Amino acid sequence: MGKDAVAIRQEFHSRLGEIARQLARELYPEGLPRGTKFSELEAVAGALADEMARQLIEINVQEQADTWRPAIESKRRVPAELKYATVHKQRQKGRVVAITTAVVLGTWAAVALALERSSASRTINTSFLERHHLTDRHHNARKSRKTSRFSKDWRMHEAMTYFTKYSDNFCWPVRTLREKTEPRHWKKRTPAMAAGLADHVWSLKEWLTFPAVQQLQDTTNLLFSQDSDILFRRPEGSLLKH
Repeated sequence: MGKDAVAIRQEFHSRLGEIARQLARELYPEGLPRGTKFSELEAVAGALADEMARQLIEINVQEQADTWRPAIESKRRVPAELKYATVHKQRQKGRVVAITTAVVLGTWAAVALALERSSASRTINTSFLERHHLTDRHHNARKSRKTSRFSKDWRMHEAMTYFTKYSDNFCWPVRTLREKTEPRHWKKRTPAMAAGLADHVWSLKEWLTFPAVQQLQDTTNLLFSQDSDILFRRPEGSLLKH
């Protein structure tokens, strides 16, 4: 049987005084700075208690996880060429007062080089990701905030996500991707066209009726005319004569 919170608290309480005195001697050998308020000390004590509890939980959970089952290696591998950075916005009273960035995958030099080569942005920002999420929520009602239209089944949620994102890339022209063909004339383009995956704006009917699985047809027994229409099927074992 495991111990309850009261027993754990009593065991730690007997050691906390010794730990506190040792930390005070190491950090402030000449005593606390003059003017230190007791309210600030109480805040520090509360933060230290929270941090000690968090580390205690992490250490024990990790040790138990290591003994419960062997570590499972994920088959997924992050591509070595992927550069990934994050943006942290610090707010006070609802307003952004500071923005800090951090590199998660890659190095600062590699991220700077990728930004220099980019045709869309020169700084680490979240505008493209936020635009992606907003478009996804507008096209997929299951992801709208504060609604009762949420998915009850993960497979349906995943299927609708695939449908909305692929149709958005193939069937939805983006104004900023258009190309100028003549004065005051523009050619509409979708993200798929910009990426070289399509040569025209797909209609929703075309997208819905497009076979999900493409099968290659054996054309060894077929004769074609110049316009690629099938003329007739060659009988088995027969030879073509000029």
